[in-house]
Amino acid sequence: MRKIIFPLLSLVLFVLSLLTFAPHAKAYSNNRLIDDTVFDNSGTMSAVDIQNFLNQFPNSCLKNYSSTYPDSYFNYSGSASAATIIRRAADLWGLNPQVILTKLQQEESLVKGDAGCDNWRYNSALGYNCPDTTGCNPGYAGFSQQVTKGSFQLKFNKETANGNVNWQGNGDIGYGGYMTQGSRKRCNSCQTVYFDGYYTIDGVQVHMDTGATASIYSYTPHVPSSFPGIFESFFGSVLMPSYASGFAGQSSYPIMAQGGSFTGFIQYKNEGGSSWYDDASVGTAPSGTKPVHLATTSPINRSSAFGSSWGGDKNRPSVNFAAVYESNGTTLAADQHVARPGQIVKFNINFTAPSSIGAGTYRERFVPVIEGSSAMNDVGAFLDVSVVEGYKNSFAGQSAYPSIMNNESFTGFIQYKNEGGSSWYD
Repeated sequence: MRKIIFPLLSLVLFVLSLLTFAPHAKAYSNNRLIDDTVFDNSGTMSAVDIQNFLNQFPNSCLKNYSSTYPDSYFNYSGSASAATIIRRAADLWGLNPQVILTKLQQEESLVKGDAGCDNWRYNSALGYNCPDTTGCNPGYAGFSQQVTKGSFQLKFNKETANGNVNWQGNGDIGYGGYMTQGSRKRCNSCQTVYFDGYYTIDGVQVHMDTGATASIYSYTPHVPSSFPGIFESFFGSVLMPSYASGFAGQSSYPIMAQGGSFTGFIQYKNEGGSSWYDDASVGTAPSGTKPVHLATTSPINRSSAFGSSWGGDKNRPSVNFAAVYESNGTTLAADQHVARPGQIVKFNINFTAPSSIGAGTYRERFVPVIEGSSAMNDVGAFLDVSVVEGYKNSFAGQSAYPSIMNNESFTGFIQYKNEGGSSWYD
């Protein structure tokens, strides 16, 4: 049975696919069907990749199928392949196309085609607005509508479950689905309520560990869910590593005089499944949480010549986050000391050049580390630090040689170029 959340309305939808898969070792659980970072990773497959994926199944109902193209969420015209339509929906809502493909298999077996390719399966391809008490609403029939509107519902569920009521400007839409743990609103005008994240589904108590998990259950409320098993049989793990980072930006390369200083930064995206806490916030984190700091690397915990202000070991340029941004890289997150999965952390790095260091360019490499545990994946982030001599000059010009008689005067000049790293003051 599937449940779709409409404005101020919940509808119960169609039966699950009868597909079964060979048992295999799994890392996911009822509480964590899929991580938000996997769910949101819309760049996993191009339209060509999707087509090639469908082509591997001889009986696929989608590999040679075309339907009206979604010009927007509401308008459909022309014709396009199933792969192109899936890619379009992924672009519209920032949803992983692998999630869409998994739901197409879970709901109507269209990816593998092992239950037949009857026309009604295309009309209810994603099970969107198909309550099992009355059948599918004909106003939402058709592959293209099912994919675009069903994909919207999946992403809307996930965002609202995490308390993001303003996603895509949809803050006035009421949401009756499952919520993750925390103090959250269901809509802009709704009251803020604390949710513990626990719900009973099919007689089983389930905790919504991720917004994507809440979305899947809100869409298809059954335990166990076949979604993660299908996903992993197609694409691999539904879970991200607990701790993983991705490069998200940096400052310009530092240029300093001997004895000078420069403040640069590197930004990392939290691409793991766990939140990052810095020193200022670790006391409010779950018991046993270790702080995330920026460390020198190549080799790890290398003592830096530019780290005189970093502490005794000169290998931790930042123990607090300078800023935390939402995944779009522009909007500041509410808490500047906690980085949730998908958010971006800015680490400031205060470089100080010793007065005795030789002029030249020095490559300083960094990586986030979980203190007391290990370093995260090294994305190769670095800043090239240029050191120039503090005081250095070169000849730049002069006046003509003076030629004067007794009791006469002449004003001459000499010009020097400042080629050092320090300004000259008279």
